[in-house]
Amino acid sequence: MFVAHFNISTLFYVSILTSPTTGGVTASFGMLGDIIIAEPNAYIAFAGKRVIEQTLNKTVPDVSQVSEYLFHKGLFDPIVPRNLLKVVLSELFQLHAFFPLNQKILGMLQKIIFVVCTICYEELYL
Repeated sequence: MFVAHFNISTLFYVSILTSPTTGGVTASFGMLGDIIIAEPNAYIAFAGKRVIEQTLNKTVPDVSQVSEYLFHKGLFDPIVPRNLLKVVLSELFQLHAFFPLNQKILGMLQKIIFVVCTICYEELYL
């Protein structure tokens, strides 16, 4: 109820997926944000690996429920380490306050965040 009201208003909804994010959270409000952020190497899944394998009768790769793999499949926007989360959220909220939220601005914002997070991630991990 709260998320439904939140989404139809002009408020900015940022969802942060930490490890583990599973089940109902993944199936509902965790994936409804205007911007969905995940932390590096987070375990994000609707159902566990064993349940998926038993349902599909197929072997599921170990990496299929890790944030980096899911990011490349387009499940969420940036991957942000916790030590950079405060800075990224600050930038997001400042941009949102400056630009009223609409789809064009949101698309631009997602591209900006992706570039900033990619640069930060590369500086920290590569």
